[in-house]
This record gives sequence, structure tokens and C-alpha cells, in this order.
Amino acid sequence: GAFSLGPVTNGLYVLKAVPPTSSGYTQSEPVPVSVLNGPVNVGTVALTEPEIEGTVTAPDGTTPVSAEVRVYTGGGTLVQWMEAPGGEFLVGGLPAGDYSLQASPVTDDPYWHSPPEPVTVNGYTQTITLTLAAADLYGTVTDHLGNPVPKATVHATEMNGEYHRHRDLTSGSGYYAIGDLDSGTYALTARPPWYEGALLPPTPITVTLPPTPQEHDLAFRAPPKVVTGTVETNTGDPVLNAQVVAHRLDKGGRVKALSNADGEYELRLSDGLWALTVKVISTTTPSEWVYPNPPQLVHFQHNPSPERKQVDFTVLTADAHVVGVVELPGGGVPTFTVTVSLHNDEGIGARTVISPASGAFDVAIPNGGYNVWVTPDDTGYMGPVVEPIQVPPNTIYDLGTLTLLERDAAITGTVTDEGGAGVADIPVSAWRPGAPGGAEAVTGPDGQYVLSVVAGEWHVQPSPGPDQPYWAMPTPPPGSPPPPRGCLPSHPRAAATASPRRRRRPARRCSGDCCRSTDRPRRRAAARRCRRTWN
Repeated sequence: GAFSLGPVTNGLYVLKAVPPTSSGYTQSEPVPVSVLNGPVNVGTVALTEPEIEGTVTAPDGTTPVSAEVRVYTGGGTLVQWMEAPGGEFLVGGLPAGDYSLQASPVTDDPYWHSPPEPVTVNGYTQTITLTLAAADLYGTVTDHLGNPVPKATVHATEMNGEYHRHRDLTSGSGYYAIGDLDSGTYALTARPPWYEGALLPPTPITVTLPPTPQEHDLAFRAPPKVVTGTVETNTGDPVLNAQVVAHRLDKGGRVKALSNADGEYELRLSDGLWALTVKVISTTTPSEWVYPNPPQLVHFQHNPSPERKQVDFTVLTADAHVVGVVELPGGGVPTFTVTVSLHNDEGIGARTVISPASGAFDVAIPNGGYNVWVTPDDTGYMGPVVEPIQVPPNTIYDLGTLTLLERDAAITGTVTDEGGAGVADIPVSAWRPGAPGGAEAVTGPDGQYVLSVVAGEWHVQPSPGPDQPYWAMPTPPPGSPPPPRGCLPSHPRAAATASPRRRRRPARRCSGDCCRSTDRPRRRAAARRCRRTWN
């Protein structure tokens, strides 16, 4: 029954233990946990006995069917979610009170959500049956080639002048079902998932209810815009299975294609602005190359007319290798993933993960100058600072052993308002000048924060969100006049030096200012006055 979670960043958490469905037990009551620069032993977390034993049935009221069950408070807040394989489910770990349960279908059948079932938890085990409703409309959604489209949103919109919309998300096989519809006429159509922005919506279907249920299949229309091109190395060799990726910039959308043995590819896109680039995947041949240029832009007119454009890619073959070994501070191979990245000043380069057995890495790159970043997945460590390297052609450049740095130091402080009161829920970030890696924290109720870092020089800055009435500003130089009206003291960007905890210095409290106003024009004007005064 022992468990370990982590690594986790400093903060407040709620922990729950959820048993396997077949265990006969139910999840624990919530356990609040506060994490601050060290491991936390929460002790024993007790599972609970079921307070509700239930069955989900098909609309006939007798046939058990797999489903999902959600538990809501009397105010409508979701507090638990669970699977009901074969229709059986258990609920527990709830404080006494009033709740409602609702089952949702997960199979490709013409079913709809069950009506909410009220229940009062009072310490006694109860038995409940949730009956799924029959769907009014159902069918399958495919693309123009007949392939099912998962996660498409199907809409049934009332045509009675009020245009109420009912919807469902397609399953992995493209199946949808919509229920709880009144008698009347509806327009049935679908919207592709965000990552399928090249698909055009189906032509709407008009349906009249009753009778029910009705089956209606939908098919997305073929994209009328086409991009073709080739992928070749700088020596003129075609690249097989290079992955060409198009990202839509004016709204969501992503389309991928692989090059053939001649390096040729084709992408079918919709209208709008697209950014195209090329990447190496596991089956790419040859595979040791980088694409040295930014994404290429392609724009198609916002109309249904066909258009064709050509975009060719020339990739730069790697003629050198950078090798090395990553180890823990006390020696030994990291037990977590560590990524080693090399990139030039234009952001072009390559990356790899270290060997889990030896910590070694080997990055194939073209010759040139590179910055080296080492990024561990474990938040208890940071990568070392590595000086930029110059890699000659046709060489193996050995970086030697790179030792990770343990976050054994802390930066603490307080973010206050103009009256000196601590401000809660303000994000605070820190970074090392000229080095990768950083730290983040959020202020507590008293405005205090703790940043877990490595020893060295750091810059610290609060980062209030757009919905928070604060604006971080630089610290004015000594001797500057006081800030104009509308500028309020806060916790600014500042330099801080962190030392290991065994030698930790007193925490620095930084002072500064920000412009605070719920009125955007006044806030901008105050900011301009601040800049004129302090610049």
C-alpha cells in the first residue's frame, strides 16, 4: 500500500486515493497537503467503504451497460467521477449531505445521459439504478476519405427561432448520439476537432422529430487547397518519410504528411494562413539532418475555390556529432529523463535524451556554433551552465561529463500592496542570467513565496495575471522622485543571490512599484507617466 508521488513543486495540494474498480472499496476522503522544499509524509490514507452501490442500465431499464458516472453536490459542483464497467459502480468518500448522480454513455449505442438522480449520504449504504435515456439522433462522422473523425463536435440546432444548440463529442470510431430533444425541426452539422483545422464542415442536414431515434451520418468535405513540394538534403538526395507539418495561424488547425521515396509530399488544407516546416521522425531516411530555416508561410483565399501552391524544403545534413555523459551531483545515472539540446543563435539545432543505462548522449548536427542546454524532467534538479561551443566539420565534439545541479537553495520574499499588506495568488518567477532553467511560485495568503533554486545569481520578478489589478514595474534608480499618482509599490524584478540552505542568508524583501487600476485607459496613462519619470 506504500506510494510516492513526485517530483512536485512547492504549493498546496489535495490528495485522494482511488482504488481499482474491482477492489470493492471506494476512494479516500480528500487529504490536504502542503509542500515546501522537502518531502512530505502524509501517513496512512484510508480507503472507504461504499456509501452507494449502483447499476447503470440501457434505456430498457434491465440490461446493464458500461458507462461513466459523475457525482455532483447540491449546487452542481462535480466532486467525483468514475467508470462503471459492465454497468456496476461504487461511490464513497463523500461527507454527509445531498448529492446527485448522473450516468453518461461510453459505448457506440444510441443512448443519452440518464436523468440526475438525487441522493442523500447519511452513513448508510444505499442501492441506486441509473437508466440511460434513448438518443433522438445518432450516426457516424467521417472525413472526405471515409475515415472516422474522433472528437468532432456534432451540433443539433433548433430551427424554431430560438436556435438552441445540443451537441455531442464523437467517440474514437466517430460515433455520436444526441438526446433530450423536443419535437421540432433541427439543423444537424459537425465541427472538426481543433487539430483538424483543414477539414470543411459537412453540409447541414435538416431533420424533423419525431419519429425517434433517427440515424444520420455526416461527412466532412474535402479541403480545396493543396500544397505540394519536395524534401531534399543540401547534397540533392531525396528524404523518405520526412514529416511535413502545417500549423494554421489564424485559428486552430494542424495537418501532417510524409514524403515518399522521391522526397515528394502533398498537404490538403483549408483557407487561411499556414506555417509549414519539416521534421525528422523514427522512420525518416536519411535521418541525421536539421532544417535550418524558419517555417514557410502559405496563405489561401477565404473561399471554396481550389488553389495549389508549392513549397520545397532543403535540409542540412549533419556532418558532426556532440557526445557526453550526464550524471547526478553525487555521481550515478539519473533515474529520470534528461534532454540535451543544441541550438544556434537562430534557434536551429537538435536534441536528444540521455541513455537511461549510462547517461550518455550523442547528437548529430551540422558544423557550427551552438548553445548547450541540459533539461532534467525532475524539478528537484537543474542543468549546469555550459559555455557555447564551436563544432568543426567531420568531428566528434566531446562535452565530457555534465553534472546536474540540485535545487538546494531557496529565495524567499513577500509581495505587498501600497499599504504593506501581503498580496495573495501573485505568480513569481526567477531565472538565471544567460542560463537555461528557472523557478516559479505563487504567493500565499500573506503574500510570501518560496522559490526552490540552485546556488548562484538569479533575477526575480512578479508576474500578475491579466485578471489581477496589478502591474509590475522596474525599480526606480536611487534618488528618483516618488512615483506619480496611480503607481503603487509592489514586488519588482530584482537581482537575488541564492546560497545552499545549509548556508542560507536572510531572505531579501524587494520593493518597487506597479500601476493599479481597474480602468484600462487610466492604467495605461499611469504606466506612461511611470516610464517618463524613471527613464
